[in-house]
Amino acid sequence: MDTLGNKESPLAEAADLVDVFRRLGLRTLGDVASLPADHLLARFGSPGLLAHRLSLGVDSRISQTHLISDVVIEESEIEPPAEGTETAVFLAKTLADAIHKRLSSEGLACARILIEVESEHGETCSRYWRNEHQFTPTAITDRVRWQLEGWCHPTSGPTGRLSLVRLVADEVVPDDGRQLGFWGGETPSDERVVRSLARIQGMLGPDAVTVVEHREGRRLPDIEQRVSLTVTGFDPDRSVATPEAMAAPWPGRLPAPLPAVVFQQAQQLIVTDADGQPVRVNGRGQIGGDPAYTQGELLGSHSIVGWGGPWFLDERWWDSAKKHRQARFQLLLADGTAHLCVVQSEKWWLEASYE
Repeated sequence: MDTLGNKESPLAEAADLVDVFRRLGLRTLGDVASLPADHLLARFGSPGLLAHRLSLGVDSRISQTHLISDVVIEESEIEPPAEGTETAVFLAKTLADAIHKRLSSEGLACARILIEVESEHGETCSRYWRNEHQFTPTAITDRVRWQLEGWCHPTSGPTGRLSLVRLVADEVVPDDGRQLGFWGGETPSDERVVRSLARIQGMLGPDAVTVVEHREGRRLPDIEQRVSLTVTGFDPDRSVATPEAMAAPWPGRLPAPLPAVVFQQAQQLIVTDADGQPVRVNGRGQIGGDPAYTQGELLGSHSIVGWGGPWFLDERWWDSAKKHRQARFQLLLADGTAHLCVVQSEKWWLEASYE
């Protein structure tokens, strides 16, 4: 076993792998050689496969494969043209198997695929699909089905029968396998969620599914924005702010925890003090009276049992199009609900609610 990890071995940089073999009870080269090569590749990647070849005495220089062509295309006409989608989906399964077999023979996998379906009247439905890891024939077939379900509506679908299916492996990557972690990481439930979201996108369009994207800033519209879901690398907690923005102190930003419900359109409120007079905030951020009652179309009428603020914000004063000058309050109502409100241009607005 020491032969694999010595300085003359092509596996010298993977000394940790030799240590793992020992802890797994693999003491000799024969022990490593007795294991299935595909199992070692799946568990340890390329170093595992190289260790298996060395233990068998096979040349460590693995031959390099090359693409037969830059783009792998499989297409087939539907004869006779089909009324429903099942015939096209069944045909797509055959095409997906052919693409997968061709790429696998070259040690490659498909990461992005173009699916095109044509009708006998020349109408075309074309869309790119991407997978974070790699497409299997079943995954490609699912995308074809979802795309057709979204296209073949009685009112807005093609006027003719389906006549052609074309699959294009637009982006291929080396097939390095996929090693799942023992703890944490993705689970089958995560994969089912992503598949479901991708199906909804296929039926309703790419903008039909949105997620909250966390950014940096002072106001709620800056901190969290809804964007179209990108299945590739889907992570609901990802942040797209630049490193400079992440490191900025952002004085005046909302403290944690952030409100759970943010309204797309702020709702106007009337806030008065104990004497029924409107509560105002002057240009210096000073409040004219203690908030005691609130009334609004969404909240109704309630007394205020607790409040915090005002937190004055004067942002981008040099830009007439993007400047914001407002005072923020947190209000606790008698019914136990808590809300984030802002005063801007002498008007009160309900911006978000806490849960």
